[in-house]
Amino acid sequence: NGSGKSNVCDAVRFALGENSLKALRVHNTTQLIHTNGKKARVTLTLQLNDTERVISREIDANGKVRYFLDNKRVKRSTLKDFLRQHNVDDSGRHVIGQGEIERFLALNAKERRQ
Repeated sequence: NGSGKSNVCDAVRFALGENSLKALRVHNTTQLIHTNGKKARVTLTLQLNDTERVISREIDANGKVRYFLDNKRVKRSTLKDFLRQHNVDDSGRHVIGQGEIERFLALNAKERRQ
């Protein structure tokens, strides 16, 4: 406990385009930046077949967000389209966040089916 596993999950969600502040466990976007930092950036390198692709997302202290695909700045929709082509989306279904397992286990059978 306390090793930062949830922070790594949050970083992956952020890079994939997660926009829910609740899912990222913050109240505002500037809380994603380390104290006294000017910006935060998460970069993921994906191995897709025989090709390596790099996606990044950064946020500055003013809350301005930028997305990158292979180190070129792109619109969020472009990044989402790219990820969707590879069956990845920003819904959070690919990353299990802190507390989600306990919440799932507490559901009754009817709630699980929904």
